[in-house]
Amino acid sequence: LSYISSEALNLVRFEEEMVHTKSYMALIKVRYMEDIQFDIDIPAEMEEIYIPKLVIQPLVENSVKYATNTSPIWKICLSGWTEGNRWFAQVEDNGKVFSEEVLEEIWKQIHFVEETGTIPELSLNGMGILNIYLRMHFYYKDQAVFEIESYPDQGAKIIIGGLIKIPDMA
Repeated sequence: LSYISSEALNLVRFEEEMVHTKSYMALIKVRYMEDIQFDIDIPAEMEEIYIPKLVIQPLVENSVKYATNTSPIWKICLSGWTEGNRWFAQVEDNGKVFSEEVLEEIWKQIHFVEETGTIPELSLNGMGILNIYLRMHFYYKDQAVFEIESYPDQGAKIIIGGLIKIPDMA
């Protein structure tokens, strides 16, 4: 609670975000035990990269929410990598796919933000994903990476990323 309530718009080291994310995963593992599997592949070199706070754990939480709407065993994979001056994080699961309607609504809200510079009224469904987009867009502007993909039969992945060194931060 102290992590999520303190200075929400600050940048944090990737390592700090991972500590919070792993704590969340540990709680979920207690609840679902062997029915859920987490795989984490984040290279050590990413630990010192500063990223927007609360962009990784909510992606994992979203995967848990939709994966557990299907039959177990639920698999959630969190991976990260760098390319040049950019970092990327991907959360992938074997749960429920995003419906066309949900994807359309998410992109509609994202385009609204991009075109008007204002934040749409947030409802509970899709709010977490839009909130992550807003955080990424706030820091990285047009350099933000934000991709959503549903697999044909089951599962989805979201990739986020941005600049390792933000010019205003240097």
